[in-house]
Amino acid sequence: MAKNNLLLGNGQALVGPTSWPSAARPKAAVYSIDEARAHLHPQLELFARQAASVPAAAAPRGEMAGRVLVHPEYLAKSHFPAGVLRSAGLRMLGTRSRMVTPRCRLRKRKPDEPMFTAELLVAGAAAAFEILDQLLMDSDAAGVQRDLSRIEDIAMMSAPDRIRSIRPLKDGTALLEAVLHANKDDRDIVEAFAKWAGLCNGEADLDRALSVEGLTFLPVRVAAEGVWTLGQFSHVRVLRSVATLRSHEGSLRAVEAATALPRDSVAPVTDAFRVAVFDGGLGVGVPGVQEHTWPHTLKTSVDYLDHGAAVTSAFMFGPVLPGQVALPQVYAPVDHYRVATPHDERDPEMFDAVCRICEVLDRGEHGFVNISLAPSATLDDDDVHLWTSALEPRLASGRVMAVVAAGNSGELDYPESRIQVPADMVNGVAVGSAAAPSGVVTRASHSCVGPGRSPGLVKPDGIAWGDAVPLYNLRSGGLAQCKGSSFAAPLVLRAAAGAAALADGVTPATARALLIHTTERASKATQAEIGHGRFSLDPLDLVTCGDREAMVVYEGQLEPGRPVGAALPWPSGDVFGRVRVRATLVFHTGVDVAHPINYTRAGIEARLRRSPGGQTVSFFSKSKLYGQSEQEMRADAHKWETVLSKEIGLNADTLDDPMLELVYRARDEGLPISAAKLEPLPYVLVVTVAAIAEPDFYDRVRQRYPVLVPVRLRAGVVLPT
Repeated sequence: MAKNNLLLGNGQALVGPTSWPSAARPKAAVYSIDEARAHLHPQLELFARQAASVPAAAAPRGEMAGRVLVHPEYLAKSHFPAGVLRSAGLRMLGTRSRMVTPRCRLRKRKPDEPMFTAELLVAGAAAAFEILDQLLMDSDAAGVQRDLSRIEDIAMMSAPDRIRSIRPLKDGTALLEAVLHANKDDRDIVEAFAKWAGLCNGEADLDRALSVEGLTFLPVRVAAEGVWTLGQFSHVRVLRSVATLRSHEGSLRAVEAATALPRDSVAPVTDAFRVAVFDGGLGVGVPGVQEHTWPHTLKTSVDYLDHGAAVTSAFMFGPVLPGQVALPQVYAPVDHYRVATPHDERDPEMFDAVCRICEVLDRGEHGFVNISLAPSATLDDDDVHLWTSALEPRLASGRVMAVVAAGNSGELDYPESRIQVPADMVNGVAVGSAAAPSGVVTRASHSCVGPGRSPGLVKPDGIAWGDAVPLYNLRSGGLAQCKGSSFAAPLVLRAAAGAAALADGVTPATARALLIHTTERASKATQAEIGHGRFSLDPLDLVTCGDREAMVVYEGQLEPGRPVGAALPWPSGDVFGRVRVRATLVFHTGVDVAHPINYTRAGIEARLRRSPGGQTVSFFSKSKLYGQSEQEMRADAHKWETVLSKEIGLNADTLDDPMLELVYRARDEGLPISAAKLEPLPYVLVVTVAAIAEPDFYDRVRQRYPVLVPVRLRAGVVLPT
């Protein structure tokens, strides 16, 4: 069936206020205060003895770092023992996730099964931990006793808590990325670390130190035998060896072409926005593309230029299919930024390259960007990384859509096959490789897999053709056969930018939602392999639908704590047979990079009401999100996902003016925040209702809702018939 009906916009006209049930009952206590005293007091006494042996040079401001393990029953942020920690003079540094078998639990099911919980990282003088012990043993305040009874364990952070895999170099040194709990105003902590590194026979590169959201990243070279001592510095979160560049894990193979392909038009479809490609350069003039360099990226290699040219070609022209006689018109002007060269591979975690990307993003000149060049780094959920941490806040507004290659280590054993940074961003689109452009939806064997962080569980977001893709070679004028997620990513960006170029009103945030909403799903493939499905590479697929369905986009803002209901497209009169309801909800949010367990600051709960006044059911529930996984032990995990997409089948006679209800929740550094302090949250919701037995379903929806306006295509765009 031809998809010759246009996407219906202005869905927000069908959104209005609704009600939401009240909060849950107060939590019962797991431990009595006497039980808490008997268990925690010896731990705090041990903490005091260990604190006395910490060198002053390793404890700036006289602060020690501690680990406070919260009982799993109190994982909700409103239950954290933050009040008593503040009363003792301790400040929160961050959080990490832990699997723990608690001494006692409220739930009787599977009593020996480990449970998912939060570990709070706190800092304070040794005297503050002594005050905490005094509150534990002497206070009769109900709130103090309640908070302390929710703590499972307390311990001092030590070097093993901070050190990850270390790979010494041939010269006997280790080149490390150090992550400190220090913001841009904590210069004294950063300088104290540099002095401590010197005492450990090492050197910290302060000139490259970057501060992001309460963390400071900097490279340090240290003698291999000094790594353990370096890890004793109180404000270190993690030390790890640097990663290599992963831009060349894919491959390019030249293919003979009889003649160079002409271009239909050198002028882009639109100049209303520009597209940025961050890669290894072009080294050749291409109409419609402007290459930008920095003094340190002028000298490069053929490999880098070939990679950058192939990535840019994938965005500009897409795959060159058999029988194609000309290259299509480019959708938008392109800026290619040569952000890395071979010498950058000796740059720890490529500090310089990510700084160049951030410099460009901070100018606000681009609506769409592509990143196919990044460190080869696969991280645990609790680890923080410079690239992800630096890019997330720059994409939190939703005004820029960033597409990132997921990585090509999929043939390795898990977790080495897991998606690589910065594809683990919640504010970006991670693209893996599909084995083919059509047919069975299958991941290419080299493509990295999920799950991603939680939230950010469904990663990659989807897959696109990335195996033996024929691309026009901008440097030679022939063809090249390319393999890798590096080339799948710009193909997806091309579809998104194409939709924005061809249809008025498609913003980067809307394009992101439409991309995910229109993926081709597969019942047998797991989300770990394909994410939400295989992306369409045709921009028109993102803005059209068939006669038996109606696709509506809702764009608006949610006020904190004020639930709304979005009426789904449903015609007047009877609807027969089975219907399919597919909904995709996307929002962008600030993140707390030091709190991976509570990473996103905003969340949306959603539920489906089948009829006015009828019962509601969770639509994007955790059981429908990803299948069974450790992350699902968090009962509220799905609430904090920034991308939710699901399709369900229902009998039409069970629906009567159905509605999807939404409510906006928020948290700050893992803790609840007052609604009065919050800004409205922009969101994009795309809903498709399909009724196979109703050949005029689209027209009937149009007749009922005159406020729904089809998107307007640019002059000259012809729909398929």
